Amino acid sequence: MPHKTEDFIKEHVLAHGISVVCGYSEEKRLNLNHMDCQDLNDITVQDVLLKYTGRMLKVSVNLQMVCTGKKIAFGVVIQEKDGDSFITRGIRVCELEIPEDKNKKLSNVSVDDFCFTFPEWDLCSPRTFKIIIIAHYLFPVKNN
Repeated sequence: MPHKTEDFIKEHVLAHGISVVCGYSEEKRLNLNHMDCQDLNDITVQDVLLKYTGRMLKVSVNLQMVCTGKKIAFGVVIQEKDGDSFITRGIRVCELEIPEDKNKKLSNVSVDDFCFTFPEWDLCSPRTFKIIIIAHYLFPVKNN
């Protein structure tokens, strides 16, 4: 079981001042500003130390027999076992538009790359997660 989040928030005395961060002093933090009408920033971060790691979970889902030409609200919820219950650790949602296909009414759709990260203090300790998939059709709103 991971440590409590309060144990992970620390105050570090750095050469340029005091920093209260969630994590460790080995993290790199940079400030980045997007200017008006600028839709892309390309930045390279140098000299990052990988002293403390975490776990990463990448979820891909294949939806079966989905009606073509419809919109779907789709979500992935990750819960972790904590004693006798589960607590929510992450949620990702999106809206999918299934292309209409005149030749078939149903289609299979792959939804990839829902990525979750979890801080970790001991990679040798097992953790138990539950993945919950939520998907339903969105009905068009009628104009009066």
